[in-house]
Amino acid sequence: MSYLDSGLKDLNSLFTNCAFVVPPYQRFYAWEERQWTEFLDDIVNVLDDRNYFLGTLLFMSLLEKDGEVSNGGNRVFHVVDGQQRLTTVVLFLNALRHVRQNLISSNNIHTFLFDNDKNVHKFQTVQEDWPFLRALLDGVNLPPAETPSQKRLQDADAYFRKALTRQEDAVLERWLQNLSGSTVLVHAVKGHGEVTMIFETVNDRGKHLTDLESLKSFLM
Repeated sequence: MSYLDSGLKDLNSLFTNCAFVVPPYQRFYAWEERQWTEFLDDIVNVLDDRNYFLGTLLFMSLLEKDGEVSNGGNRVFHVVDGQQRLTTVVLFLNALRHVRQNLISSNNIHTFLFDNDKNVHKFQTVQEDWPFLRALLDGVNLPPAETPSQKRLQDADAYFRKALTRQEDAVLERWLQNLSGSTVLVHAVKGHGEVTMIFETVNDRGKHLTDLESLKSFLM
């Protein structure tokens, strides 16, 4: 299949055999502590009889003349809308991976971060910030943050590590289950014309596009 099936999915199945790339026309990572706190509160307060709804995610398939672009055997999709949430999901899970190594194998956190080969990442942010995020994910020496968005990535990592360190394993197990089983509404975009229209009219959690971000999207 060239495109994702639209409809309700759980986050774990969404990341199975799929990889996601934030395209150049997208904004940089913009979430800050207020959004991280809301994200964490949502995960913590999921009721036992229902799933957490992460929201609507819009993707566009990447195609080559000879077939679909592959990243280590994964189908690759551009993130049209939802990159703030997906970036935060990856940051949260990466922080959990470093805080509690013992949770990795039992809950398969790698499903969201890496393919079987650790060199294949399942999520990549915008090109300018990808080397910085990759250093966070790979656990190597972190270069100095050179942009506000890189500083936010670094601060989000520190925020989640601090919040997770204080919790017992059983609590973290439940939070991880709440997140991996959360529901998303997937919509697949089939053309670049739709991408520009949707990107300019959809915003994440009240973080409105700046004039510069709108201009960047138009020019790209």
